[in-house]
Amino acid sequence: MHGLRDIRVIDLSTGIAGGYATKLFCDAGADVVKIEPPGGDPLRHFTASGKDLAGRDGPLFQFLAAGKRSVVGAPGDAHVAALVRDAHLVVESFASDVFGASRHVADHPGLVVLSVTPFGRTGPYAGRPANEFTVQAESGSIATRGLVAQPPVMAGGRTTEWIGGTFAAVAALAALLRARAHGLGEHVDFSLLEVMNIAGTMYTDLLNSMLGRPNVEGTPARSIELPSIEPTLDGWVGFNTNSRQQYRDFLLLIERTDLLEDEELARITGRWARMDE
Repeated sequence: MHGLRDIRVIDLSTGIAGGYATKLFCDAGADVVKIEPPGGDPLRHFTASGKDLAGRDGPLFQFLAAGKRSVVGAPGDAHVAALVRDAHLVVESFASDVFGASRHVADHPGLVVLSVTPFGRTGPYAGRPANEFTVQAESGSIATRGLVAQPPVMAGGRTTEWIGGTFAAVAALAALLRARAHGLGEHVDFSLLEVMNIAGTMYTDLLNSMLGRPNVEGTPARSIELPSIEPTLDGWVGFNTNSRQQYRDFLLLIERTDLLEDEELARITGRWARMDE
């Protein structure tokens, strides 16, 4: 299993999406060098709980950076330029084109540059302020999520960034394979919104395209999982029971094997009909 051991990746990104994309390359054997500012990557100091880390790196950063080498620097530094010159892939997520992606691709034949941004470098929304909520909202996914009698809600867990990192790694790998085969590098202008247009809406846009783009009237139907995110004695717990097997495993978990043969509850439409129960 040779993996990607002959690939060198320079990670100039911040946040989860770029960090996870480069982690996937690292896990596949690539040599990944993370470039950090003098104060360190912001995720070094992040915890979901807000607890004082007492000088230690946060768990999220430790996960994303595992196996990577770290170098202090910034685009334009001589030592960073030398690393880029010997790299096969550069991943960056700057708010503007600080790195100069197209210029580097032209100067270094075979180099692939992956830019991960909320709306892409050249789209009509390029450069607009954004966060997890606004990207999900612009993709349309929020309109379909939640109880009908309540306001719509966003998906938690920074889903956009994790899914974006996964898709970005695939896009970068495809460009790398082309570059290795033909010596043609390229700039992959990667938009998180484009990802969530697909992944965040359960392929609704694709379905409407196959149906000939019918007129959409009224309020979009909203739904939640049943069971979904439920209160417990010491906090909240989330379940995914999309498939029949997941639902059966859930019944085993809560020790309700008496419901295993209830075909109506085994279907999401049946659980919706008996929501109060």
